[in-house]
Amino acid sequence: MSTQERLSTIDEYERLIALPENRERRFELINGVMVEMSPSELHGLIAVVLSSPLHHFVRQHNLGRVGVEVRYQMPGDEHNAVIPDVSFMSKERALPITDKGGVPQMPDLAIEIKSPDDSITGLREKAQYYLRNGARMVWLVFPKQR
Repeated sequence: MSTQERLSTIDEYERLIALPENRERRFELINGVMVEMSPSELHGLIAVVLSSPLHHFVRQHNLGRVGVEVRYQMPGDEHNAVIPDVSFMSKERALPITDKGGVPQMPDLAIEIKSPDDSITGLREKAQYYLRNGARMVWLVFPKQR
């Protein structure tokens, strides 16, 4: 007989990220599992290379907003809080900006940059999650595979 691990919830996730010792750390909740994000310098540089021209274009044409490491959390989904590396939300779909909790919808575009600890399967599953829940497009970026 196998034992199942208990899935973590959004409430537990919120408590974890609120701890003083976790202020400088980044976590996602993926299918009920707390996952600490540990991007490398290369990862951060790629995020800037992608987000800067995207932000400039979006702002110049008044299309919406671009964010880096914004949390998205679907209402009613107690086991997922995802943080794409870069995201775009069109002005037609954008909700008022908040500084509490996650955005209660998926972005139009989610960009995930593979970190050394990420599996390709995990990234593909995350992309499918974004798309199933309303994202219109997902970019998966593989730094070592040009």
